[in-house]
Amino acid sequence: MIDSGIDAVLVKVAALGLDPHKHLGKGLAAMRPALLSLRGRFGCNVCGEGGEYETLTLDCPAFSRGRIVLEGWEVRMHSPGSVAAVGVLHPTAFRVEPKGGGEGGDVAAAAAAEVEEVPDGWQPPPPAAAPRLVAEAPGGAAPPPVGVRLSGAHAHLACAPAAPAAGGGVQSDGNGGGDAAAAAAVHSALGAIGARLPGLGLTWDDALFVHLYLSDMAHFAAANAAYCRHLPALSPPSRACVQLPLPGGAPLAVDVLFSRRAGADAPAAGGVRGRGAAPAAPRRVLHVQSISEWAPSCIGPYSQATSSGGLIHLAGQIPLDPASMAVAPGGPAAQARLALAHAQAVAVAAGGCLAAAPLGLTVYLSGAAAGAEGRRLVGSLLRELSADPAAFAARARRAPGADEEGAPGEHPGAEAEGGGGDEGEEEGEGEEEGGYVDEYLRPPRTSLRLAPRVVFLEVPALPRGALVEVQPLLLDVVRGAADAPASSSSSDGSGSDEEGDKDRGPEPVVAATAAVGLDGALNPAAASDAAGAAGAGGLAGPGEPGAAQHVGQAHITRSPSGACARALVEVAAAAMGAAAGPDLPALAAAVAQRLAAAGVAAPGGAGGWASVRCWCAAGAVGAAEWGAELQRALDALGGPAAGSGLVQSVPVSGLWGSDWGSGDAGAECCVVVEALACG
Repeated sequence: MIDSGIDAVLVKVAALGLDPHKHLGKGLAAMRPALLSLRGRFGCNVCGEGGEYETLTLDCPAFSRGRIVLEGWEVRMHSPGSVAAVGVLHPTAFRVEPKGGGEGGDVAAAAAAEVEEVPDGWQPPPPAAAPRLVAEAPGGAAPPPVGVRLSGAHAHLACAPAAPAAGGGVQSDGNGGGDAAAAAAVHSALGAIGARLPGLGLTWDDALFVHLYLSDMAHFAAANAAYCRHLPALSPPSRACVQLPLPGGAPLAVDVLFSRRAGADAPAAGGVRGRGAAPAAPRRVLHVQSISEWAPSCIGPYSQATSSGGLIHLAGQIPLDPASMAVAPGGPAAQARLALAHAQAVAVAAGGCLAAAPLGLTVYLSGAAAGAEGRRLVGSLLRELSADPAAFAARARRAPGADEEGAPGEHPGAEAEGGGGDEGEEEGEGEEEGGYVDEYLRPPRTSLRLAPRVVFLEVPALPRGALVEVQPLLLDVVRGAADAPASSSSSDGSGSDEEGDKDRGPEPVVAATAAVGLDGALNPAAASDAAGAAGAGGLAGPGEPGAAQHVGQAHITRSPSGACARALVEVAAAAMGAAAGPDLPALAAAVAQRLAAAGVAAPGGAGGWASVRCWCAAGAVGAAEWGAELQRALDALGGPAAGSGLVQSVPVSGLWGSDWGSGDAGAECCVVVEALACG
């Protein structure tokens, strides 16, 4: 701000080390040394983000006609006797000084710089509310079908409109009808989902996360504009958007996860949630639209993070430079580092930590980042992130455009608590810029050390032409969802009942692959065998014949209380090599058994899986066909752990599963199934 020519003075102070009678009226340039000193002494944010101070801009490059001149003011105290005195600057005399081009100022500029008084109590007129749209379909066609899965605390809805027929009412817009078709498909899909919400006792304000899959990222802007007309502008849900090889010319697919409570599916007359129904779980949204060095503002109508029920749903993070909002220069290494740094910064702001408390992680790779080297790169960066998350985020911000593979150097993430100069001197310089990690990058303290299985998806394109997008799902550390050690494990439903280290104390837990029986007891003796099989690509359940031998154990990551759990089941690419073709019913039955066993083993799964989503290798497995087979297999098992309803299934260009931070290329799969439970 200072370097950009902004002249701003402090008009309110409310922080340790700031004296209203001493500091009010001083400009930021004069206050810079003192603010840097206060950062080290008391943890104050130098930008006043925590309410430490407020400023009034007197002049800046955007002021083309004149600058404000304060000729007199008085200090008014609000809390004079508090530890951090609160006072405000009240102007008593001021004027606008014209910015003239010649000596003595410009007469026209002076006339244009007159002050206009605003009456007390004036309020701007309220903006016109955009109408909420209902289901639309080109040419008067019936709305597309909507799949629904209901669990105790969530509802998962999905819709994939078919490709518009020729002459189906979509007018050409000079782009081959592509933009218009994409916008019409968004209206059709979101309108159809919206039409189902009243009957389920839900509104769009209950939405937690949206997956928006486009068949062509060239129509991203048109899809975004249509999306805005359905989702709330205030506190919208988080979102991930990628391009997928959708079949049959379908323009898009979308699925939405909603928060709900028991009784929400019995709304009052008129389709409005009844007074007697339990409210949806509290929903907290992180929706920052300002330009800063913290993290990129959203490039669409979505939030950076949405928290509910002990989980934090992070929006997909791409490597945007926060200041310019352009994709950072550099290759896959620089982009992957910056995308992960953004995810960690957003996680900390939302009350989580990507390095310590992830429940799951999906990594989308495109272009030069696709391939084994890109997966190894992300894996090594995850290992670096886990070692020192604050330093990782700080390094990425100091050199956003440089390829930093194996970046050496001193540990820049030192806590720096209590440093920063003499307390008696307000002009203390504080810590050096390169050695200080701002408090907004410091993760919350937790004993958790979770390391869930990572899913790598190769896709045709990402927003803004990015090479990497990361989409984490986290435990809410700050609000108590991760207040005790948690674990990650794997289950093949074999029923092992070995106690293992079930009763271990509260020391940090590093997630590992291990067998877990139906009673939830860990069996660490099986860890090395399971890990060896996964590393060799042999994901088989022990001793299982036929197609089931290609279905891996369920990798389970759960919260300390067991209320939140994520299960991942991989079907090895070798399953597609059968001479008679893949036995989809047998494969789906084996996956369903893994999920059912995992749901029983994870206490949070007793209410059924909140969502079951599948990624299928395009050209190997038909996504729609697989989704239908798995849905039938789960329904056939029955029981609360299996659940019933929607199984979301979409195609991707390629998919792999890999251990967190392993640095290897991962195990190639033809199908990966992810199930989420959160009670």
